[in-house]
Amino acid sequence: RHMGEYLLRDLAARTFLPGYGFPTDVVNFDNFTIEDYIRTQKQKEQKKDREDNISRYKGLPSRNLAIAIREYAPGAEIVLDGRVFRSAGVSLHWHNLAADINEAQKFDRAWRCHRCGELGYEEGIGEGSNILCTNSDCGVEIRSENIKKVLVPAGFVTDAYESTTNNVEHQKYIPVQQPWVIVKNAPKVALPDPALGFMRAGPDGLVFNHSDGEFSKGFAVCMQCGRAHSMDKNGEFPQELNTARTHTSPRPGKEDRFQDNGSPKVANCGGQGSLQTNITLGAQSRTDVFELVLRQPASNEYLIDDGENGSNRSVALTLTVALRFALASKLGVSASELGFGTRPAKIDGQSVLVIQLYDELSGGAGFASSAPEHIEFVLQEMFENLQCEHCDT
Repeated sequence: RHMGEYLLRDLAARTFLPGYGFPTDVVNFDNFTIEDYIRTQKQKEQKKDREDNISRYKGLPSRNLAIAIREYAPGAEIVLDGRVFRSAGVSLHWHNLAADINEAQKFDRAWRCHRCGELGYEEGIGEGSNILCTNSDCGVEIRSENIKKVLVPAGFVTDAYESTTNNVEHQKYIPVQQPWVIVKNAPKVALPDPALGFMRAGPDGLVFNHSDGEFSKGFAVCMQCGRAHSMDKNGEFPQELNTARTHTSPRPGKEDRFQDNGSPKVANCGGQGSLQTNITLGAQSRTDVFELVLRQPASNEYLIDDGENGSNRSVALTLTVALRFALASKLGVSASELGFGTRPAKIDGQSVLVIQLYDELSGGAGFASSAPEHIEFVLQEMFENLQCEHCDT
């Protein structure tokens, strides 16, 4: 898979070359259906057009990979030109869009430590399930739920044989996962008042965007046709896609035929034995990251990580959003240029929440890493942003 990659795209994706001009992280949603095919066949001026004409792919909706992973995730419904399409799987063609054969897919492994927030990303699935945290001050074993088997999608597809609707009142979404973010090789720098905490910033940041399906158990993915569906709430095969029953490919195949009455006769995929389970759809990128650890100066208390549903998580996220708007205001850029998140960190033997900002642009634009230069203004502006006259939240 790596040997077949385009050289310039790979070097730009690894930030070895400048990213501008190279579409390194853009994927398509193929929404072409049999309804469209039948309609174009009836139009005389398009009778001679080849159905595998690659120019069709230039008009497909596209998104940055980090956004596409949540917007186009299998099971989600997408509204395009007044029509509602349901994402049915991933595209198995990344090199030759008009190919009739499946191409090798990119599987990686990502993990995050629940105690110190250390993030690891390995290209290739790797060996063994027992992973130890690489942070020299931690070294605990990584929990199994924090180890992700990652498929980097080359694109997403709808079911060509599923009729589209125009009902936009009950659109289905797949839950959005907070990205995993960390900055490497960045020294701790005390805030202007050291009693308030410290910060870290640098260009050597890692952001892992991912989707774990409807029930956060990952996806079942057929590696023969690309059809995908969320694992059920118990982490078992979904009823729609399992080894006990056949399924059809979301895209038209050579064995498909039209019956005498004009309706399509769809052949089975035959890929029940090639189903992969508990797959996370994800992608990692390198960019600029800023981290802030706050401390209550009177009591010397940090913002303790009290679990996924704890109130401190909401407090940390609120502070992060306020910080994001403050930095964007100082730099004169749109707040959408900055991503935000939180992570745990091990400080003085405690699991503490870290506030994070990062550049959305892959490779970094220098926004997040410039925060330490304006930290006094940013903290004051963040405080002002949190002053609300009509609620106590």
